[in-house]
Amino acid sequence: MLKKMLVAGLFGMAVFSSSIASAEYIVAHEETYYEKYVIDTQSIFQPKDKNNELRDDEFNVLVWKYTDPNGEKKPTAYVYKFKCGNDERWRIFTKKNNDDEGSYKKIEKGSLAHEILIKSLPYVR
Repeated sequence: MLKKMLVAGLFGMAVFSSSIASAEYIVAHEETYYEKYVIDTQSIFQPKDKNNELRDDEFNVLVWKYTDPNGEKKPTAYVYKFKCGNDERWRIFTKKNNDDEGSYKKIEKGSLAHEILIKSLPYVR
């Protein structure tokens, strides 16, 4: 009998405590973006200097950007141009629009350009 009263009391406490309002987190909207960048290592191009020798301080590489995990959408191609500056730090060529002449900018550590540079360097001759 005592056992039944104890169980009934606990059940009553559980029902009573569940009626208290509590905060919940509810997802209203969620979007997942898929991006995969694939480096075409055979596309790495090093310009030649005056003596017709490959330059070690400059190269271009073709990178494919995939945005569809199913592969139904065609990837977009980008050419990344890297150059080693006088301070022996690699820089990337950037242009804002077609009218802009462009310039080489410092590569931020952890950026996409930095990741592509790190993966590409072993394939540069």
